Amino acid sequence: MSFEFGLEVLLDHKRKLQDEASRVWAEAQGKVDDAVAELNGFYQQVDNTRLDNQALEKSGGALAGRLIMNDGFIDGQKIRIERQRIKIRDLKSAAEILHEQMIEAAKETKTLEKLKEKQKEEYKKKLRIREMKENDEIVTLRHKRDAWSAGNK
Repeated sequence: MSFEFGLEVLLDHKRKLQDEASRVWAEAQGKVDDAVAELNGFYQQVDNTRLDNQALEKSGGALAGRLIMNDGFIDGQKIRIERQRIKIRDLKSAAEILHEQMIEAAKETKTLEKLKEKQKEEYKKKLRIREMKENDEIVTLRHKRDAWSAGNK
């Protein structure tokens, strides 16, 4: 007779929920990372355009049209950067909620695993007690048999 945990089906379900929550959170975190990388790309483009403007200003000449175009690009990037920051903030909020759900799922799974271990230890303890009683009974029966055999000789 082996140990059977009565809530094994529920524990398996909780493990699956925990795995799913982990996967969903990882996907959300990946979206945050992608959005941050895109934001960094916007910043890099602005920096490169500013360096280009500095080089144009040093070279002088009739490059006013290009400087104006670059300034317009920088202004456009500032708008994209602000939108991207808002997007990142929203993605981080969503990822944080998913992270909390993942933690909650892990707690529920851990609680059931602890209950399973506790019940398993109780089962083993009862099994040891039963085996000790059986051994004591065997010893007692042998002693009675030996005493009876010795008395009948």
